[in-house]
Amino acid sequence: MTDAANAEQIRIMADAVAKAAVMQFAREHPEFNKNRLPPTFKWLAGIGSAIVGAAIIGYFNWLTNTVGSMEVTLARMDERQNSQVTMTDGRYDDMDKRLNRLESLHGFGSPR
Repeated sequence: MTDAANAEQIRIMADAVAKAAVMQFAREHPEFNKNRLPPTFKWLAGIGSAIVGAAIIGYFNWLTNTVGSMEVTLARMDERQNSQVTMTDGRYDDMDKRLNRLESLHGFGSPR
């Protein structure tokens, strides 16, 4: 016989031995042949995982929308606060000018 024919016969014999070993193992260990969960439980688990996945996606969608709206709110608050500071500074400048004018009238300081 040629080497190719010998290799083919060896492969066929190895396949037969492997099948026989698997069958022997299945006969000796019947606990591996049983379905551990009924199909109903598998369906319920699949539906439950789909619901949990949708809930997680919804939560993160809500979270990103909330953070976006908070960013807009904080920007508006910052603008409002800056305008109040500017207005307050202007009012203090006006008071300072009036105080200097009064002091100059009464001789406490030099006129500006």
